[in-house]
Amino acid sequence: FFALWRLERTVPQITKPSGLIDFAVDHLTISDHVNNEVRELVRDNDGNWRIEQPVDWAANNSAVQHIITYLLQPDEQSHFAPDDTDKSADPLSQYGLDKPRFEITAGGPGGRKVNLLVGKSTLAGNNLYVMNPADHLVRVWTDDFLTNGVALPLNDLRDNHVFTIGVFEVQGLSIWSLNAGAASAGSPNLGTPNLVHFRTVAQDHSQWQLDTPLLRPANSQAVNIVLQQLVNLSVADFLTPAEVNQAQPGLANPTLSVELQGENNSQKLLIGAAVPNATVPQYYAKRQNSDVGFTVNAGEPFDTLRQALEKLRERQFMNFALDSVSGITMHALDGNELRMLRSEGGDNVWNIQLKDPATGTPTTWPADSDMLHTLLTSLQNLSAKNFTTDAPHDLASYGLEKPIWKVTLQINKSATEKTTLTLSIGRSADTPYRYYAKTDTSDSVYEIDGDIARELSAEPLRYRDRTFETLPKSAQIVSVKMTRLKDDLSDDGSPVFNYTADAGKSLEDQLKVETPSAEHENILALCNWLRRVSVDAYLKASFDVHTPVALFLNNSTVPTMVPWRYRLDVALLTPAVGQTPAQNQSLTFYFTENFGGLQAGGASAPQQVVFLVPISVVTLLNALIGPKALPPAASQTLQDINQPIDARASTAPNPAPSPAPAPSANTTPPPGTPATTPGGSTALANGVLDSQPKGRHFDK
Repeated sequence: FFALWRLERTVPQITKPSGLIDFAVDHLTISDHVNNEVRELVRDNDGNWRIEQPVDWAANNSAVQHIITYLLQPDEQSHFAPDDTDKSADPLSQYGLDKPRFEITAGGPGGRKVNLLVGKSTLAGNNLYVMNPADHLVRVWTDDFLTNGVALPLNDLRDNHVFTIGVFEVQGLSIWSLNAGAASAGSPNLGTPNLVHFRTVAQDHSQWQLDTPLLRPANSQAVNIVLQQLVNLSVADFLTPAEVNQAQPGLANPTLSVELQGENNSQKLLIGAAVPNATVPQYYAKRQNSDVGFTVNAGEPFDTLRQALEKLRERQFMNFALDSVSGITMHALDGNELRMLRSEGGDNVWNIQLKDPATGTPTTWPADSDMLHTLLTSLQNLSAKNFTTDAPHDLASYGLEKPIWKVTLQINKSATEKTTLTLSIGRSADTPYRYYAKTDTSDSVYEIDGDIARELSAEPLRYRDRTFETLPKSAQIVSVKMTRLKDDLSDDGSPVFNYTADAGKSLEDQLKVETPSAEHENILALCNWLRRVSVDAYLKASFDVHTPVALFLNNSTVPTMVPWRYRLDVALLTPAVGQTPAQNQSLTFYFTENFGGLQAGGASAPQQVVFLVPISVVTLLNALIGPKALPPAASQTLQDINQPIDARASTAPNPAPSPAPAPSANTTPPPGTPATTPGGSTALANGVLDSQPKGRHFDK
């Protein structure tokens, strides 16, 4: 009869598995009856979960969401009503639900609540019995709900981030550090505390300011890197209560604290002593007002934070925009001063301000804009090697009472507002290899690299535009003639080369239609340089053909006085335009021999300037001058080099070296030996030479 009753008894079945919860869960209580532990989790307004029991800590959102997802959509194998026919036993005991291992309460808005009991595992071992007391149905769920959900170790349920504030929420960074070793022996004080505080002055964190212990710009990039490291900082290991008690001495006296300050949130981390016998160097740590102890790996960012005043301070102290500078004044220790102004047209045109030495009349030279841009960039990028002092008592000890350089920048802050920024550079008398700098906007003294001091000059020629002669497009070059000069600077009567165009033609146009030759190409290249005369460097702002030029030959530190050896005469014609008649003009240049490899001096008689000839032009002139115009000794050297090689001599064994003969006045120097010029200087004939005959004319 009992068997028939069991067969006929109707058991309510739910044919489709369904979740137990149909509301948004914002509160979870997990009671572990085996370990006698209660875990309480609460979701905040931002959707983040937090553990409130047994510890106060941010929860691992992914782990909590896994539990919530399972409650909403369980992996349910089956469900049924418990067998209550045996009146002598609790029908739930066979499922372990009479004394459940876990009790779970999920709460939601308006006090809605669902309870869940978790019993024992099924005989197969990969499922477990779960029951909602409200419907009294036993459900069979996969044990993933237990192993990867409600029974997770507490450490896995905790978020391992030390800080939960977002990096873009941070508006301030406060660092308190203890300088170890500052206290005297036997003193309970471990050192002198230092407080360093940074605050953002731009919403996008592009600019940070140091405001404690002094007001200075911060290295915004370095601060942002440290912030990102702090936000990403992870707990190495959470400490058990017993471990917390053991680590209490190391946590009671922190050596470093770091506080991230947001608009409505602030979190402070306390760093204690080093963890003894750790495999990887670690510190004991905890949050302020929290009983949760943990460890963090040593190294960065803590090494930087302990030296925040040094590491996070901006080292570039010349704060200006390149395009805002309208004037530069450089004052040297010897009293020389140089002033340069940018034109008011807004373009990058600079002029050197001068006075005529004879009349005192103000005059100007065009400045080299590229060189000034390089100089201003060097000043803008000037960085402190060391922050020497922020409260100097004696500027003389840094060479700043009488600085070797003072550079004043005139700065246009706006169309109507102008200001100045003055940089002083000094050099210590005790340590002359050390350079120091200070601006007029701060008391701070910085140690700097000495390169900037060597880059500055009060010599106007240093910054003069390297192009000092530019011909109008309409100007025609009608002749070029180079003559070698004797020792008395008179012509030797034989031109090195002489090219004159036919009447009504320009030399360049005529050469282009002539039969091509290497020499024609060289003359065309020379004409191209004459149309825009550029130099490597200026040597003097005056010229006298009877005064030799001082050149530093072959990297020597002692100048050699070198005489002028060539004169280049250039005839120009500007054709008539309208009522303006044609104009004839002449240019005259002087050149030295080719010295020191590819070095030669040049001069412009009309411009009254002496300069170093560009290497490309030196090579060009070498090709045009050729061996015919060289001194006899240099010509003999080239002839010796061009002699055919005796094959028999090349195969003969090398003779033993013999003593060099004593030099005599009539001895011809061996090949490759520098030849002595009549002026006593040394010239090496090593240019690219052309075998074309010299002194040619256009005879048509």
